[in-house]
Amino acid sequence: MSEFVTFLTGDYVVLQNDDGYLFSADSVLLANLAKVGAEDSLIDLGTGSGVLAILTAVKKGVKRVVGIEIDPATADMARRSVKMNKLEDRISVLTGDVKDIKELVRAGEFDKAICNPPYFTADDGIGVTDAKSTARKQGENSIDHFVRAGAYALKNGGDFFVVYKADRLVELITSLHQNGLEPKHITYIYPKLSKGVDTVIISAKKGGKTGLNSSTIVLMDEEGRYFDKVKELYN
Repeated sequence: MSEFVTFLTGDYVVLQNDDGYLFSADSVLLANLAKVGAEDSLIDLGTGSGVLAILTAVKKGVKRVVGIEIDPATADMARRSVKMNKLEDRISVLTGDVKDIKELVRAGEFDKAICNPPYFTADDGIGVTDAKSTARKQGENSIDHFVRAGAYALKNGGDFFVVYKADRLVELITSLHQNGLEPKHITYIYPKLSKGVDTVIISAKKGGKTGLNSSTIVLMDEEGRYFDKVKELYN
C-alpha cells in the first residue's frame, strides 16, 4: 500500500493510495458546481480521501465540513490530509457507515450535503477484493442509503449535491423523491460530445417544491483537449 500526494488547488494537497480509489474529474466537478459557501455547514457522505471536503473548504470557504467514511484506513488518511492543509478547525472526519447516520450526527444538523457515492453494483463484474474495488462498488450500501443519510442530516430547505452515472439516473431520482429531496437542477456531463452523457450532477432540496431545470458540460473536444472552462475548475 503506497501513499502519494496530489495537488488540488494552490498549495493544498490530498493524500491518495495507489491501492485505493483515486479521485477523478467527478469530484472536482461536484465540488466546483455545488452551491455551498462560507455560511454553510456541510456533510460529505463517503468522504474517501477527503477531496470534496478539502475542495469545498478551500475553494468555497465552507466554514464546517464533516466527512463520513466507512473504511478506517481511508478515514485516517483523510484526517492526515486535513492536518497537512492545516484545516483541522474546519474539517473533521468520522469513521462510520452512512447506514448508521443517526449514531454519527444529529438530525437536521447541516445546511448542505454532498456525495460522490460508489457507482457499481454486484452485477457489474467488479469483485470486491481490495480497497480500490471496495471504494468503487456499492456493496451493502446502495445509493438509497446515501440519500437517506443526507435527508436525515439536512435541515429543512437544505441542499443535497450528488454525482452519479447517467444510466442510473432513474434510480437516483426515485431515491431522492422517496426521501423527501426534490430534484432542482441536473447537470449532464459529457466527456466528449460524441461520447454521450456519462455522469450527472443533481442538486435537490429537502422539502422543496416541484421544479427542475438542467444544464450541460462537455469536458473535452474530439481530440481529447480539455476546454478552457473546464481547466479553470482545476485551479
